[in-house]
Amino acid sequence: MSVQKVLKRCLRKLSKEEFKEFVYQLLDREEHPKVHKKQVEGKDYIDVAKVMVSVFSKNKVLKVAVEILKEAKLNKQAKRLAAAAKKMLESRKTTKRTSEDEDEDGDEDEDEDEDEDEEEEEDDEEEEEEEEEEEEEEEEEEEEEEEEEKEEEEEEEEEDDDS
Repeated sequence: MSVQKVLKRCLRKLSKEEFKEFVYQLLDREEHPKVHKKQVEGKDYIDVAKVMVSVFSKNKVLKVAVEILKEAKLNKQAKRLAAAAKKMLESRKTTKRTSEDEDEDGDEDEDEDEDEDEEEEEDDEEEEEEEEEEEEEEEEEEEEEEEEEKEEEEEEEEEDDDS
């Protein structure tokens, strides 16, 4: 999976307000290189991801994105993106070692395209599973919050009754 694709998936999962805050923090960033307002103003997550990759390079863009997510107080998303970046890096190291080993042997992998397709399918399946887990966690959190609110309301009603 490409760096840009990982970044796009992360940005796609942000709410409108979260995305707006992310873009604000991206523009407010003091380090160089900088993204200019005209590059991202009115753009969707796909265009913002493209701009970020072109400005920061494939090697640094995910690190920068994690920093920006943290600045925007989107820590859960920052952790997810950092984990995805780490996984991608480890996968690339493994792939690079395997390719180097094959080059030393003089063998070429004829099924390389098929392997990449299988890896993408596996990545997509893993992402779907992760999204389902995230949705379940969010639902559980919402249920807990609702229960807490009900308890607070009941306590307030009891206090009012006691008065």
